[in-house]
Formats: sequence, structure tokens, C-alpha cells
Amino acid sequence: MLAVLPRAGRYSLGPERPETFNAELELAIKLKEVERYHDAERLEVHVMETREHALGPEYLEALSIQAHLAFTYTKLGRYLDAKQLMVKMMETRERLLGPEHPKT
Repeated sequence: MLAVLPRAGRYSLGPERPETFNAELELAIKLKEVERYHDAERLEVHVMETREHALGPEYLEALSIQAHLAFTYTKLGRYLDAKQLMVKMMETRERLLGPEHPKT
């Protein structure tokens, strides 16, 4: 059933709609709540790639999924991947927002 939910949203709203991104991200969060980290990772990677395609790699909304994915990587024991993703995200945020911004 869980695998059907994102697909249904993609058909009715479109794969690159903000509502679809949000629904898929919420599903990934729910998957993590029940410790289905591998499923959450696949969905988060899909959302990240789709967002980057739709919005560009340095759009703030596209970067937010990276924090979720980095957390998932830590749960999977992939600490180096998590660290690399967080560093990339922080560097991009600093470049876009400036070093004094509260989100950098």
C-alpha cells in the first residue's frame, strides 16, 4: 500500500509538483518512524533527484531533502555519506544565503 501512495500523487498532480514532493517526503518520514530506512532512503533519493531536476541543484527547497537523507544515512550506518551530504548542503546554503544567515 505504501508504494502506491507516491505513484497515485504523481499521476494526479504530476511528478514535479510541490504537493507530490511533500507527500513523498512525508511518506519517507513515516517509513523512518517504522524503521524502514532502506525504503526511506530510496524514496528520499528519488525526491532529491526530482527536486534538483525541477528546481535546480542550488535551490533552497531542493536542499532541504538532503538533511533528511543525511539522517537516513546515519540510521543505515553510512556516516561518511551523511557527513559529505551535510557538508555539501551547508556550503551551498552559505553560498546562497551568506555566512551570517541563521540557516547557515
